[in-house]
Amino acid sequence: MKTITIGSAVPNPEMQRQHIYCPSLQGLSARLADASFLMPRIDQNQRVKETKGHGQWAAAIAADPFGSNTAHFRALKEAGYSGVTNWPSSILLEGQTQQAISTIPATPLAEYHYLANAQEAGLSTLAFFLTPDQAADALAAGLRSLVLHPGILLDVDEAGGAMIRGALGSIIASVKQISPEISVHVYTSQWHDQVIGLSQVTCDGFVRLEETSK
Repeated sequence: MKTITIGSAVPNPEMQRQHIYCPSLQGLSARLADASFLMPRIDQNQRVKETKGHGQWAAAIAADPFGSNTAHFRALKEAGYSGVTNWPSSILLEGQTQQAISTIPATPLAEYHYLANAQEAGLSTLAFFLTPDQAADALAAGLRSLVLHPGILLDVDEAGGAMIRGALGSIIASVKQISPEISVHVYTSQWHDQVIGLSQVTCDGFVRLEETSK
């Protein structure tokens, strides 16, 4: 089972694992990382493309309304990245916040179109999703490598953890039934493993948050 790390560690030639470089996660705990979309402490996309990729993955704010996607993809390839993913992402936004930011547009559908364009530009892609409808949108866009996020969690007891694992397993099974070519990873962290035991979920692999101090 393949594990890909995600975090603010800068790619380097000695990395033995696949890694997604996401500088906006610097200093954030697992519980705060999900709020990174609403905490634009840095120009995420600019920072990534100014950093050598060494064959690793780039985390992108796919809904960034500024600049040209074509130029951005070219810059990522020139910097040495092999792939791109939509994180930080709007998949977790709800209610009025979701409505307000959708005018950018910052929506999962817009992110999946961005990733589809990245594929056409020659980059590999990983598409984060939260719900079956989002998975359907990603698949309709031609994306076949997905990452299921367990959602924003509060206090979860043992029974609640079992229910969440069951729900995630059902989502994965329904997506995998569509085509054997689809891969589904699960986003996790040490905290997620402790709280709900995500390592017990049957999937194609994990995208694991690496927490770093400021």
